Amino acid sequence: MANVAADSLQQTVAALNALYNAPSNSAKKEANLWLEDFQAKPEAWQTAVILLTNETVGKEAQVFGAQTMRRKIVDDFQDLDAAHRVSLQESLLSLSMQHKTSPKIIRTQLCLALAALSLRMLEWEQPVNHMINIYGSSPTDLSYLLEFLTVLPEEVNDTRCPSLTVG
Repeated sequence: MANVAADSLQQTVAALNALYNAPSNSAKKEANLWLEDFQAKPEAWQTAVILLTNETVGKEAQVFGAQTMRRKIVDDFQDLDAAHRVSLQESLLSLSMQHKTSPKIIRTQLCLALAALSLRMLEWEQPVNHMINIYGSSPTDLSYLLEFLTVLPEEVNDTRCPSLTVG
């Protein structure tokens, strides 16, 4: 299993390098298609976490990791059992705390992933209050909380989000 993760990570970083640095448009297009296909695979969950925890991969790879987390939550959350959902929530909250001072593009993608998770994970009771408790006590953390609260309505209006009922 470790070899699969290492191979996925290596291929992902190579594809991202091609996407951003290849001299030809056809190589960039091929890399983009590979990355889109990869995001649909089960191993993309683990690779996204590795990208987000590895500071040496560069900003573009971390952005891709955060985007992949959001895409996996939007497209594949229903495939996770209860234990994996809780693990995902804990992991995403930990990653968000780790990246609260990262470049805005990474923070925004992680906030979008958290917002998507908060709308799909019925076990997560009062996610807004939870986020306020985590990020509302420190003035330096307030910008992250505001980012989450800003993107949450966007996720509510996302047509891929399952319909929510109140009551």
